[in-house]
Amino acid sequence: MEHSRVAEAEAQGGFKADGKGGFKALPFIISNEILEKVAGFGLNVNFITYLNMQYHLNLASAGSMLFVWGAISNFAPIPGAVIADMYLGRFVVVAAGSIACLIGIVFIWLSTMIPGARPPPHMAWLLAGFAFMSIGAGGVRPCSMAFGADQFSRHPRERRARILQVYFNAYYGSMGVAFMVAVTVVVYVQDNFGWKVGIAVPMGLMLLSAASFLLGSGLYIKDKGSSEMFTGIGAAVAAAVRNRGALLPAKTEDGVYHHLKDCKLTVPTDRLRLLNKACMISSTKEGATSINGDVDGSSDGRLCTVDQVEQLKSAIRVMPIWPSTIFLALAMNQYFAVPQAEKMDRRVGAAGFRMPSGSFALFNMATMSLWSGSYDRWIAPALRRLTGNPRGLSMKQRIGGGLLFGTGPPWWRARGAGRRWAAGAPCRRSGSCRSSRSRGSPRRSA
Repeated sequence: MEHSRVAEAEAQGGFKADGKGGFKALPFIISNEILEKVAGFGLNVNFITYLNMQYHLNLASAGSMLFVWGAISNFAPIPGAVIADMYLGRFVVVAAGSIACLIGIVFIWLSTMIPGARPPPHMAWLLAGFAFMSIGAGGVRPCSMAFGADQFSRHPRERRARILQVYFNAYYGSMGVAFMVAVTVVVYVQDNFGWKVGIAVPMGLMLLSAASFLLGSGLYIKDKGSSEMFTGIGAAVAAAVRNRGALLPAKTEDGVYHHLKDCKLTVPTDRLRLLNKACMISSTKEGATSINGDVDGSSDGRLCTVDQVEQLKSAIRVMPIWPSTIFLALAMNQYFAVPQAEKMDRRVGAAGFRMPSGSFALFNMATMSLWSGSYDRWIAPALRRLTGNPRGLSMKQRIGGGLLFGTGPPWWRARGAGRRWAAGAPCRRSGSCRSSRSRGSPRRSA
């Protein structure tokens, strides 16, 4: 389906598909991402049980370790994206990240195979695996999807938007499939065949992921890194500091601000207006306006262009969004959901199939998929009549609503945990409570 739609778009665009890039390069890129996600999700979602049973860490210590690992892995894409965009290019960074992920999983698998590697304080294999996987995440996560979009950079602009829409839909759909496979098939293997096999499966998938990406090397469009955007933001910051004493005009109008010739954006916006001093012509004593709008004073770094100032403003505006989602990530933390699910009656159907505790994360993905699929079709049209917004809610309203609803699950879990603690108080006082490990079913030998 996706192949035919993209092929149709390519045919209508009037370009030939015999060169590099295009749809024929996508299977290698998407398969790399799918296999990497299956390996990563399958290893991560159930790993607190591995640390608890094989490394003898209590749940609090195991959860803290996994949280730190996840935090480092989520911050690593920032320097990874900078390195890819400014220096190495996306192909090199994705390839290096895939190999680093593979090395990390090999270290973790070796910790299950080498006698004496698991009990503390012998955690070198485990920590080395975490380190390599975080490095790999910094390479793969920020660049994989963008690298796939690069494969259509030589297509006609009027058709490129349609092709990219199909590509993004296929990409995100494949991520959902990868997550579902990870929390069902991989977790089932870990529960029923032990950790040696359960970690060997993600290791094999990561090997296939790296191999598939490298096999398609000859088909890719490999754009080199460029420091223009980051240099422009840095120049805008420097110019704003240098010209901080300048007086802004009462009204923002053309002819006052420096811009390049034939640039559509000739005046900066009024948001964060203080930064407009960075591109204001009168802020330099030697600055003289030329016919094409260039300024002599810009060559020595005293001025930057309107485009560079707007890039800086865009970067500043998105900064508050990042810390606001930290608490949502905490609310969606699934590390302690696995041991909580251990206490539940997980039998399903007449045959009494016992659902793996790590597979409960499947409900998160199912809920997000249902919401994403129904929003444009049913929810947005209903909200449009109330808000007047064609999209129903603005992006900020949707983010704010998500943060608000994200406070519900931890409150509900805390309420349930409080009730269970209160119910178990009498048996704790009498010393008759059975340990949680004795109530669980036999699980996962090494």
